[in-house]
Amino acid sequence: MAPYGVVKNVKAPESTTVQLLPPIEEVATLWKHNGLSEGVAVLYQLWVRRFLSDCLLRRVSPLAVLTAADARRFGARYAQQHQLDTAAARNGACSALHSWSVGLSTLKVNVPVWSPPKVSSIQSCPLFREYRDFRRAHSNATFSTIEDEFADVGEWLGFLRSRRRKLGAIRLSDVDDYLVRLRRRFAVSTVGTILSSLRQFLRFLHCTDRLRRNLVSSIQHPVRSRSEPPRALPWSDVKRILRAVDRHTPKGVRDYAILLLMSLYGLGAAEIIGLTLDQINWQRRTLTVVRPKTGVVILLPLLPAAARALADYLRHVRPPDAPARSVFVRRQIPHVAVTSSAIWYIVHQYAQKAGVRAVPLGSHSLRHSHASRQIDQQAPPRVLSSILGHQDPASTSIYTRVAVERLRGIALPVPR
Repeated sequence: MAPYGVVKNVKAPESTTVQLLPPIEEVATLWKHNGLSEGVAVLYQLWVRRFLSDCLLRRVSPLAVLTAADARRFGARYAQQHQLDTAAARNGACSALHSWSVGLSTLKVNVPVWSPPKVSSIQSCPLFREYRDFRRAHSNATFSTIEDEFADVGEWLGFLRSRRRKLGAIRLSDVDDYLVRLRRRFAVSTVGTILSSLRQFLRFLHCTDRLRRNLVSSIQHPVRSRSEPPRALPWSDVKRILRAVDRHTPKGVRDYAILLLMSLYGLGAAEIIGLTLDQINWQRRTLTVVRPKTGVVILLPLLPAAARALADYLRHVRPPDAPARSVFVRRQIPHVAVTSSAIWYIVHQYAQKAGVRAVPLGSHSLRHSHASRQIDQQAPPRVLSSILGHQDPASTSIYTRVAVERLRGIALPVPR
């Protein structure tokens, strides 16, 4: 029998689909053109050849089984036959075959829709199903709320695994240390939401006799004063972050466009992710933004600096074969929209490079900085509220408390 990966030595029926497919080298050239490194492209080609060899031996059409579920099964089958790690083989096969599917689609080959399993890993977890039944029996929580809570719990369980801590041996110090880690990344309100999820989960563990000690009463929601102003960066720090971007590299061109839009318009990560090519009107020089929380549609002027950054990115960096209409997409196949985690990393990466230290530091830091700068420049709160998409004026009024430069002009002398 011929070794795996050598397609030409495997006898196939004359009607096989393999001969009708574009050469793997042609797809590999497309991969490299779209930012895939030479080493990864070689590894992907190896997995594709293994897959084609497997299809020929089983006498099935590769296109008929070019799906996420079949790729997982192929990876597991290959791992078993060659005594490899199953999870690693599955991941390698899925990544390579998904990229191959995208490449074939770009070359006008009709491929099946690559869809992940409908049931998420959270829903398929036995512990989640028991937790869901427990929450439904003791509260009126909706399924989406329960799923969001368990998503927070998933991060917590990963933290416990890193400590080699079992559920029955959880200590209050574990919660305290996790709280410190959360506070480095998130605002107080976000930390409070995550802690609420942990409280519900710890209550579930105690009531189901998985945890002897009831730790819930010892976990207090973080206190946040209503007058606490948002954490805005000085505009000088924002400019330092923008200057830290190397705009001579493809990644830098994309990242600079993202950071500039967030700084000039106060866009959050969700607005950047949801921005599409159709929302840029070059003739009228406008930018249409949809605020995801409220659904408010805002028409903004396409400022010259933003227009130059977007044009530079779209002309020279954005993958020409990207099927998505999203403006900002991954540089490597598959060219899907960037994620919120990627945007957080972009902000954090260049802030560190610029020497800007702020806690927490994320995409909303630039949004807060934009709002505070607008107040400093005497923009009417009603106008700023419209730009930010706030329906409640109280949401905008909080920024007036950090408009330091404007307050200095009306400060009274201290009486002696």
